[in-house]
Amino acid sequence: MTYELIELGIVYDGIKNAYPDISVPPPLPEREDSPYKRYRKSYTPLIRNVVGNNAVYLWFSHHKEGNLEYIYVGETHINKQGLKGRFKDEFRRWHHGFWASTFHTEKYLPEAIRIYSNVEKYKPKKGYAGDIETNFSKRGATYLVYCTNVPVEYDVIVIQNDLIQLFENPRGNEKDKRVVPLPEEQLLPISKIIHKTFIEIASNTRPHII
Repeated sequence: MTYELIELGIVYDGIKNAYPDISVPPPLPEREDSPYKRYRKSYTPLIRNVVGNNAVYLWFSHHKEGNLEYIYVGETHINKQGLKGRFKDEFRRWHHGFWASTFHTEKYLPEAIRIYSNVEKYKPKKGYAGDIETNFSKRGATYLVYCTNVPVEYDVIVIQNDLIQLFENPRGNEKDKRVVPLPEEQLLPISKIIHKTFIEIASNTRPHII
């Protein structure tokens, strides 16, 4: 298996650099707006060389106090564009969370719900507001670590669920957590290996102040 780490500081810097004055939180941009394009330009190089499909990953934050916060565990196995496509989609769907973390305000949640209610422009599906709220719960990560080349004989969805349990139900996985946790002996050994490695990698990062 292969592990890689992405530092997200450049993304927050890209958002800040899109505005001449950041003392007042700006409106949430839409996808055709210049600040959003700057945001997209900041994260694109970070995922350009991501390869693989049978993979699991973890968004986490290393706070200035030195503590680690595990925010969201994900997986990919059937995405047509692989893991890179999954990351690209999450950066796109989570942009209101990146703005909220950059400017330290939750005003971007209702703004996102309002913007994406535009039927002609975005064609929101039923329950779209709940999806936006769920994505908003995944905000605040300063790093992204992923594990690719998971042996094909393993179901990465099961590994993801094991990792969610091992990371004690990160807030971004509220809807994914097991109602009844499995006994430790029933968790896959490979899940425990990935969990341990993710923690080791996270522990060796430096605190990042957004």
